[in-house]
Amino acid sequence: MMPSKALDESRTLLVLSDVLDERRRQHALRGTQSLPWGVRGADALALRKVLALCRRRQDEGADAWPWVIVEEALEAALEPSAEKRRAELVQLAAVAVQAAEALPVKEWPRALVAAAAAMVGPPIDPVPYYRALLDAARSEGAACDATGTADATGGPPHV
Repeated sequence: MMPSKALDESRTLLVLSDVLDERRRQHALRGTQSLPWGVRGADALALRKVLALCRRRQDEGADAWPWVIVEEALEAALEPSAEKRRAELVQLAAVAVQAAEALPVKEWPRALVAAAAAMVGPPIDPVPYYRALLDAARSEGAACDATGTADATGGPPHV
């Protein structure tokens, strides 16, 4: 499947900011956790069956976020190699971030919308808001064009 439009990195940055906030909340609640990865026997068999179902449903055209997210999670859970498991977990995180980005802005948390309004002034207009985010990213040294895509040459941003 070909991408339908350029990646809007400003939305990604907003979601990743929420992810960092959630990680801080989890850490405050539980500290650093070290849980086992071993999935064997009947558990592994059950997970493989669900993974096969996820893949079959997607092959049948049921492309919905839950199928993709569960597929990525199960691939990570069933991967015996720590290096490959990490790659699967990064893929899972990327899919989850994309799913959060895909929510219409009106469904984003009110606090996030309020923060955006404070940056650009009410009423919230997404274009200046995203421009403000890109400007902030540029001031941190990131070279981005107007779509939020990094300039591969390392040159100045394309606006």
